[in-house]
Amino acid sequence: MLASVFPGLEALPEREREDGVMVRYRLPPAYSVASPARALHPALLVFPRYLQGSAAALPQLTPAGPLGRLLAGCQPSLRHPSIEAVAGIMPTMEQASCRELVMGDLLDSARHVMKLAEDTCVRAGHLFGNIFGLNS
Repeated sequence: MLASVFPGLEALPEREREDGVMVRYRLPPAYSVASPARALHPALLVFPRYLQGSAAALPQLTPAGPLGRLLAGCQPSLRHPSIEAVAGIMPTMEQASCRELVMGDLLDSARHVMKLAEDTCVRAGHLFGNIFGLNS
């Protein structure tokens, strides 16, 4: 469907999502990724889980939850990272508010995530809250 918009998409490996849909993932363009010296740590990590007919909820994950969810969503070749790789991502997991988005209705779920993002920006005093009009 998107092959005409993204050349080379058909050559990327397919992955089966949790909902059974086959997808292909592209890396973001290099110009859109900040250098490590300028990159900011995320304040919020949201791991979606679709449950048909469920009301939206954003429970806090246990300390081990984010790492397990992240690795479960990786390509098979990345599911068994080295100790060094895990040590490299743990500070991000520990600093961010890590939530699971249980969702059924997309619009209701989006409202919950936007409210959580707004609250996170306000608490952290993030510049991005002002950029997106969240602190007005």
